Amino acid sequence: MSKQAIIYDRSSLITSSWDNAIKNMEKATSLNSDAVNLTNLGFINFQIGHNLAEAGNATQRNKAKPYLDKAKELLQKAISLNPDFSEAPLLNLGATYIDMGDYDLAIETLKKSAQKKDWNIINFLIGIAYARQNKLDDASRYLNIAVDKDGNNFQYLNELANIEYIRKDKKEIKKVIERLKKLGTEVALTKAKSLEKLLK
Repeated sequence: MSKQAIIYDRSSLITSSWDNAIKNMEKATSLNSDAVNLTNLGFINFQIGHNLAEAGNATQRNKAKPYLDKAKELLQKAISLNPDFSEAPLLNLGATYIDMGDYDLAIETLKKSAQKKDWNIINFLIGIAYARQNKLDDASRYLNIAVDKDGNNFQYLNELANIEYIRKDKKEIKKVIERLKKLGTEVALTKAKSLEKLLK
């Protein structure tokens, strides 16, 4: 990688503006279109698309598709260029498929990433993909794995709590409540109290 490409690469990761991040990574990628730069550029496009997809209004959500489509294209290219480096682009591609609503492909892709790297976020994302398909038992299984490996992650606990509530599994809800109390943060304790009220 050239020195100039490295400068653009690093600046894209510290900038507060996602638009600037894309511009800088595009410059880095034009100077050196390797799997690493393609993965980084794909991730940035995914992140913008994800933020738009999670927005509270339809106008913003409708803007997500071009970014997600671009992320998919870049990440697939990164995987094909360097299969030995594919765990990161596979992870990001799986997350992209979730936001695109292609849950079966998301699960398949994330499991491929898991074969290469034991990242706990993969368990969480697979759980989310199953939840979006309303396969709640499978979602519970993977989210429990994620929480067992990282009980201090409120996002994981919160998603697990939501799934167990939908499943109406009081025993599992009580387990999540205890985990939230053990975490002890204000937001975790507030969630635990709300779950306790729902159990009454």
